[in-house]
Amino acid sequence: MGEMKSALERALERAEGLGTLSPEEMRKRKEGEHILIGEGLAKRYLEHGFSGVLPEGISKYNGEEKSVVARAALSVLLQSIGLEDNDLSEKAIRGILDLKGDERIESTCQEIEGVLYEYHQAKQRCHQEKRAAIEKSVRESLHRRRISGSAVGEINTGTGEEWKRIVSELQSRFDGRLSKLKTSLFRLKTED
Repeated sequence: MGEMKSALERALERAEGLGTLSPEEMRKRKEGEHILIGEGLAKRYLEHGFSGVLPEGISKYNGEEKSVVARAALSVLLQSIGLEDNDLSEKAIRGILDLKGDERIESTCQEIEGVLYEYHQAKQRCHQEKRAAIEKSVRESLHRRRISGSAVGEINTGTGEEWKRIVSELQSRFDGRLSKLKTSLFRLKTED
């Protein structure tokens, strides 16, 4: 019976040791919680677009906690800026400016908006210029499959392999610039 008791005591001692976290583990756990809070604030803002959500939510925290929440929110907002979804990108940029913008941040946001505008203009211009060639290519492809005449209605030139290749080339041309600006913006916002 003495052996069982000592085994039980050892198990209880181990369980006690597992129940306590080191200060570093506690800090990491708290930081993880604040990252989730920041991400949640940004996602809520992107869903609803209420401009006060971000500043109000972040202002509830102080010091390092506030910094972690703000960085996490900023990270989600920056990830939401992309070449294809103009509305989401604009909302994310407004959210970034709502967090706290100075002249450098506003300038970088304007540069991002400029890249997005240039991309959409180039995409529209390519579509207009290449429309006839893409349409011809699609008709030839359909003809090879013995699909022609009244079976072929209006051809959507915004689909198909040729258009996807053109868009992919455009995206690769603009993506690098956009990524650099987003990285620069993250650095500027986290310097505060």
